[in-house]
Amino acid sequence: MIGVHLRRGDFTIDYAPWADNLANSFRAVDRLIARWPDAGILLCSDDGAADPIGRRVTLVGVHEAYSRRYGSRVVWRKPRSLDRGQLAGVQDALVDLLLLRHTDAFVGTSSSSFSDIAAYGRRVSTLWAEPDDWRYRLAGFILTRSGIARLIQEAGCRRFGREVTPRKLMQDHVARLRRRLGAK
Repeated sequence: MIGVHLRRGDFTIDYAPWADNLANSFRAVDRLIARWPDAGILLCSDDGAADPIGRRVTLVGVHEAYSRRYGSRVVWRKPRSLDRGQLAGVQDALVDLLLLRHTDAFVGTSSSSFSDIAAYGRRVSTLWAEPDDWRYRLAGFILTRSGIARLIQEAGCRRFGREVTPRKLMQDHVARLRRRLGAK
């Protein structure tokens, strides 16, 4: 069984480039299927979950795309809730995590702590569904290697008391500059 975790939910808003990884997830799964032609696919995704802050829902259609491509070999659980602020949502996420940790191979979403935990300490084939746009991958590589990504994260933690995306931090910075300049 190949486990696949495609993070959506707030990623479609705050981490949009990392949520744009469907094509690369297909390529990763295809590589694993080439090794294990009879493998099934366990798909776990929070596609359709509301952004916890703005409550905006974005449905990308991950389950439908996987069904079209892989047919009956792909399975997933229907969660009671995608809201991680509700007990049922947390329990459902935990069940998905435990199931993913028992698969024979894993394809995860880059920059997702859920995917990181699903893969952590396991000795199975693990592939990462990187963003499909090469520009984001290049920018992420440069920001990470230069240490700027860590500085941005630290600045966000100081400013907001929690980790925020570079995009959110830049939006806040632009808003503060506009207020100082009296612009709208």
